[in-house]
Amino acid sequence: MIDYINELLNREEFFEKIYAKSNSNDSRNATQSAIINLDFYCEDVYKKSSDMILKDLKKDLDGTNNPGKVLRFLDKFNIWLREDHPQIVLTNKRNQARRPLEAKNPTSIKNYFSRVRKFMKLCYGIRITDDDVRDYITFPVSESDDEDAEPFESNELRNVIDHAKPKRKTMYMFMKDTGARLIETIRIKKKNIDFTHDPPIVTFPKGIVKGKTKTRINYLTKETAPRVSLLIKSMDDDDFIFRDNNQQTEHQARKNEQSAFRRLCDNLGYLERYEHNKRNKKNIHSIRAFCCTKYEEGTNSERLAHGYIGHKRYLEQYLRQSDEKKSQKFRQAESYLSLYDNMVIVQENKDEKMDAMEKQMELQGVMLREQQKFIEQWKKEKTPDIEN
Repeated sequence: MIDYINELLNREEFFEKIYAKSNSNDSRNATQSAIINLDFYCEDVYKKSSDMILKDLKKDLDGTNNPGKVLRFLDKFNIWLREDHPQIVLTNKRNQARRPLEAKNPTSIKNYFSRVRKFMKLCYGIRITDDDVRDYITFPVSESDDEDAEPFESNELRNVIDHAKPKRKTMYMFMKDTGARLIETIRIKKKNIDFTHDPPIVTFPKGIVKGKTKTRINYLTKETAPRVSLLIKSMDDDDFIFRDNNQQTEHQARKNEQSAFRRLCDNLGYLERYEHNKRNKKNIHSIRAFCCTKYEEGTNSERLAHGYIGHKRYLEQYLRQSDEKKSQKFRQAESYLSLYDNMVIVQENKDEKMDAMEKQMELQGVMLREQQKFIEQWKKEKTPDIEN
């Protein structure tokens, strides 16, 4: 018997393992939050520490080989997370603001459950099967899904972009072309963009995409490519494009961008919120929804649209296409994705054809003026930092 090697992790080793798997502070912070809530639950319901309860559950499981008590414990935790707990007051470390512990939304509850289950397995040796979870645990039904986030209309998104600072303007246009998540956008580097291809290719290595499973290929429209090209002109290949390379951590950059986008939308009057979670309907994730919607309109394919932005259950179909086919599909969607260079369908009637040509020239003029305004702003600020 090897008694000098402990197969179980302590709490800190567990958190470090979570971080090491994804190299993500967000993953570690989310896991810590789940375990802190487990601690609150144990103290609130059982008046005992989570460590004491989990050790007792392990002993009972070893003695009976019946996971019933473990599953009952977890199901009650699942129910406890759905409720407000005004008797538990949290303090913000940065500003010392105090607030009561509030009920979690269905998505967070599932996420917390998964992290607590892994914690119990790796730190206490408590293993339960997927079948046991399906039989004993009933999760609340989510009223929303990230895929169904309300997208911007073209005029709304253009309004937001028009009022953004030059560097953020470029970032938002990059996001509406690629459907990239904010965290993926923050991680993108100069070397990930290839301007020798038409349309320019943006490669999201699997190490920076959500889930870190598959490398994803996206493209830039004709209206966005010049902006990105100008932005990265003086950068090194390993420089982050949309994040301070010297000072900002990934976590800080993400928080800053979320806050800045929310302020911008509030100032423009986009104040409507979802009923179930009170989140703004127009949030930075809505740009991703815009891309998916417009790509589907341009290609007449819901599956390819979801695959293009990296939704897992549709990704394989998109990845199986040849590079040439992907480029062709993007070209089909490009006019729908464009905000300043929308193509106009020319009719057979001469008057209609003339009107369409005039409209096309007008739109191209808008694009040229927008590009010139961007260059002038850029020259003034030279290398503007992303605003806080």
